[in-house]
Amino acid sequence: MILVKGGGTMANSIVVSELHNFYKGMKNGIMSMLEVENFVVEMRRRILEGHKAKITQLKNGKYEGYYQTFVRDKDNKRKIIRDKTRDGLEDKLLVFYTKGTQEEKHTIDECYQGWIDELRPIREKSTICRYERVYNRHFSIIKDKYIEDLKVGDIKSFITKEVVDKNLTIKDYGALKTNLYGIYLFARDNDVINLMNSHRTTLLSCHHFIQHSVILGGDDFASI
Repeated sequence: MILVKGGGTMANSIVVSELHNFYKGMKNGIMSMLEVENFVVEMRRRILEGHKAKITQLKNGKYEGYYQTFVRDKDNKRKIIRDKTRDGLEDKLLVFYTKGTQEEKHTIDECYQGWIDELRPIREKSTICRYERVYNRHFSIIKDKYIEDLKVGDIKSFITKEVVDKNLTIKDYGALKTNLYGIYLFARDNDVINLMNSHRTTLLSCHHFIQHSVILGGDDFASI
């Protein structure tokens, strides 16, 4: 177990072996969405339970109404953390305590390039060229967006816009969906998203939506 300093006491952080097993389970597809959510909720609870400094709601001053606490940095210096909501403050604490396990945000384009690079040695050149044509045709409007920040509604809106604006056939839609699924598969398998914050299920929910949604016509979607 890794120990980090927080609020003047030694606070529990993530058990590394548990995280490794968790990610392995995700990659191998042996964990259900419910199991993923339960794991994340439990890790969140344990991390916050280890934060011993008091959390208070300020009653006056510039930050009246804000929630505030403090942590100790690597030099043991006291650092104030505050937010407008308790949930927001807890998210900031989770970022502090798990920062050694997190990745920086990644754009759709970065995830796409990673996915394609993994495929080049094992797929025909014609297949790679087809994926690249689809990507160049459809993804310019979202390629610079951070994949961690996109929600299911954003993905649905993107697909709908492409289908309607470009009058996609079922075959075209399938090609778009294949690229999008590949991008999210790469993101999932490379632990792109920080699973400890308030958006912990965003990537997994988008991945699930892409995998199971089918187009019915116009902007209507359903789940298989």
